[in-house]
Amino acid sequence: MGIFNFNKNSNKSSYKLPIFYKKYKISFKAYEVLKKLVIKNIVSSDKLDFVYPQNWKPKIFKNLSSRGLISLYRLSERFEKNSNGVLSQTYSISNTKKKKLSKRAELLLKQIKKKDNDRYSNIDLLIKKQKINKILG
Repeated sequence: MGIFNFNKNSNKSSYKLPIFYKKYKISFKAYEVLKKLVIKNIVSSDKLDFVYPQNWKPKIFKNLSSRGLISLYRLSERFEKNSNGVLSQTYSISNTKKKKLSKRAELLLKQIKKKDNDRYSNIDLLIKKQKINKILG
């Protein structure tokens, strides 16, 4: 019985990768796709040993908490970033219902759209009439 047990150290080093193997950075989306492929047995599980997800480092935000950084990483996967590293939302059509126009607004639009009336010359007059009718009525 010796004071030092060298077998424990050799067991620990066997779980780690050797020094000459290189690990590659990939994005979070690519890492998730790779994990799904490993689960479906399309790709061997050894491929996960050589990659790790790369953290996006925002250029403008500083001194953020770890929880805040996690939410920023999630947002960076969903939305695009401009050259300064600022998140910008992608344009998408929302499913919210538009508010219906009032009857007076619809009448005003119909009057503007008439081919007989010149749109740009009569629009100010129509708006003034609408305001006067609203005050009186």
